[in-house]
Amino acid sequence: MRVSRELRLLMALSQSNTSDIALASADSLASDSIDWQRLHGLAVRNRVVGLVNRSLRQRYSDRIPSTVLADFQRSAAQSRLISMMLLSTQFGLMDRILDPLGVRYLALKGSALSVRWYRDAMIRQVSDVDLLLDEGKIVQVVEAMLADGWRIANPHWKGQRLAHFARYVG
Repeated sequence: MRVSRELRLLMALSQSNTSDIALASADSLASDSIDWQRLHGLAVRNRVVGLVNRSLRQRYSDRIPSTVLADFQRSAAQSRLISMMLLSTQFGLMDRILDPLGVRYLALKGSALSVRWYRDAMIRQVSDVDLLLDEGKIVQVVEAMLADGWRIANPHWKGQRLAHFARYVG
């Protein structure tokens, strides 16, 4: 399978600790003919537009058409807004449900990973909340979340008894 130049550039620009080899590869790719709109679409689809935007601005702003930079900037701002809203939702879940129930939890991936790996909670767009919970509290947490207005979005879990859900998730 042939990997497009745009996808190779996307992969090089999406790394947090970019090696000299990856930078040289990105430099070479960015200097040749890149379909910037395709790169933009790939970055949005793969939810790395913030990372790619940051890398493009730091390394290649003089090589990229200003309209392309504006598109990346606009999409990165939208991504940050979505991430802020989800992070706010995550904090609300903790404040309204987990803390009052005395549930121990650990945030996984998403914003927690973004802070640790990229030093920026909003640089990667997240689309869900991943929490590790006490196994014995899962049913109680799901019931409290449903009562708070949350819904089970995964079609495989709809209609399942909560105990069955907890057994497979826990």
